[in-house]
Amino acid sequence: MAFDPLALVRPHLAALAPGEPPPPIEEPAVRLDANENALGPSPRALAALVDAAQSAHRYPDSGGLRLRERIAGLAGITPAHVALGPGSDGLIAKLVHLLVGPGDEVVAAHPSFVTYAHATRMHGGTFVPVTGNGIDHDLDAMQAAVTARTKLLFVCDPNNPTGAHLDPGAFERFLARVPERVVVAFDEAYREYVDDAPDTRALLALERPLVLLRTFSKIHALAGLRIGYALARPETATLFRRVGLTFEVNGPAQAAALAALDDAGHVAAVRKFTREGRDALHRDLGALGIRTFPSSTNFVLADFGRDCRPVVLALRERGVLVRALAAFGMAPNFARVGVGTPGEHAQLVGALTDVLRGAA
Repeated sequence: MAFDPLALVRPHLAALAPGEPPPPIEEPAVRLDANENALGPSPRALAALVDAAQSAHRYPDSGGLRLRERIAGLAGITPAHVALGPGSDGLIAKLVHLLVGPGDEVVAAHPSFVTYAHATRMHGGTFVPVTGNGIDHDLDAMQAAVTARTKLLFVCDPNNPTGAHLDPGAFERFLARVPERVVVAFDEAYREYVDDAPDTRALLALERPLVLLRTFSKIHALAGLRIGYALARPETATLFRRVGLTFEVNGPAQAAALAALDDAGHVAAVRKFTREGRDALHRDLGALGIRTFPSSTNFVLADFGRDCRPVVLALRERGVLVRALAAFGMAPNFARVGVGTPGEHAQLVGALTDVLRGAA
């Protein structure tokens, strides 16, 4: 009998289906499927990236002190409150690694960011999805889902993949009701797109384990560099170093992120660009009979009223990429459409009009 390497793998990992990478994207393509910032990074960040690349033969600052100092200065906290990681999903994986094992539970809304469930199952934990109305978090139901086995709870606001944003004060009231033994992670990957984003930093004064997750992938458009950060009380933030690799956040990424934080004008331009693009998506998708939902992010949730997967495949054949959400556990009529440039938006609308006309 041939040797089976899978027999060596821990049982809970052997039960996981291996993630298959998507096929390579043929360029040029209109990429509206991954919530990327189509406007691109700050010119300052690009210049810093090129400059830092000249030292690619050197190991980076393993502690990321300059970047942590800059983040801390903007947030009015200390560098000890800041932990860096390879994107917010890398920090999510670290948090689960620290806290969760077989028999432990992790609570999150459904639908929400898929990494919460995947990281939980990777470490043998039990993922507890809490369904709201299909779009918004049901915070009361999430609180009710907490049991003696709950170790970690994720709240994604604004939520991916729906774009929904919590009402002002809702998270603060929810946090006050969650037992202090439960670590609450507030995923704020899209917070810079929100006009009335809560000042969650003030919650770090609470003597409870709270982690705020943020990223440079979205409004700062550094998705390809894989860099994010967590804000927490120092005794919590230092835990991330227990499961971190020595040089996991590379030097060019640190340099680009540092420069991006210093370009408030570019962030303002991205907000304006995103707001106008989002309005155009609501208008033009609606004109095609596709229902959209309010969004506080750089994408919109679209309801095609029928299985949209054939439409998504037909769009891909035309070089336009959007994300069908059946793989997220949502009904097959839902897709997520990112904000693109005006030219990309025109290509999307033209291709979608042709596809829907052919389907009709």
